[in-house]
Amino acid sequence: MRRRTQNFDTPAQDTFTISISDLMSGLLAIFILVLSYFILNFSQATAQLTQNDVTRAELLRFMQKELEREGILVTVDERHGILRISEGVLFDVGLADVKPQGQVVIKKLAGVLEVALNIIRN
Repeated sequence: MRRRTQNFDTPAQDTFTISISDLMSGLLAIFILVLSYFILNFSQATAQLTQNDVTRAELLRFMQKELEREGILVTVDERHGILRISEGVLFDVGLADVKPQGQVVIKKLAGVLEVALNIIRN
């Protein structure tokens, strides 16, 4: 009878391949968990930014009403979040000093802004 000889492959190669595949599976699982975490945070941040746009628009409308009550003409661009004072030029050309009527406008604007920020905080 003939004896069967056992054919041994190099076990180091198989062990290495199995170890690498286990490592890759673990890394894939970690990557999927991290990706899902960032997706959840991104959706929460997007919702918060949308709410900030609404709050900014409300703040601009409030400031427009209050400044018009003070007698200052104001133009509001809610889409871009811009408040333009239509009260004429506050500065002389080439100078950094505010005109006297500009100082009055700035003081009224500061008062309205303080009221508006206190309302938002509460």
